[in-house]
Amino acid sequence: MIKDEQALKKDIYKIVEKIFELKKVKEKEFIPGKTFIQYAGSVFDEKEVNNVIDSWLDGWFGLGQKAQDFEGGLARYLGVKGSILTNSGSSSNLLAIASLMSPMFPNKLNPVDEVITIACGFRC
Repeated sequence: MIKDEQALKKDIYKIVEKIFELKKVKEKEFIPGKTFIQYAGSVFDEKEVNNVIDSWLDGWFGLGQKAQDFEGGLARYLGVKGSILTNSGSSSNLLAIASLMSPMFPNKLNPVDEVITIACGFRC
């Protein structure tokens, strides 16, 4: 990577950090019965935004080095052979059921088996 490119990225990261600092200043005091409670919203911070920017600037818009590093780190942490990221909770559920139907399992699921689960098994 060109030295100037590294310097520019650092400038971008600092700007993102400043934006998040400004957002924190705008937080108001909570007053029961009066303060609006937002039921949904973003739950990421400047570190995650900067990681996304870094991936975009590297030209990765899908499964890139950061995702592969995470998969490897998660597998090591869990003490398993490997791990696979998916694009959504629904895909994760589909992958889990498909895996359980593998002939590699002695007590595998069969197409006629019933699977009981919660009504909303993904992040709502």
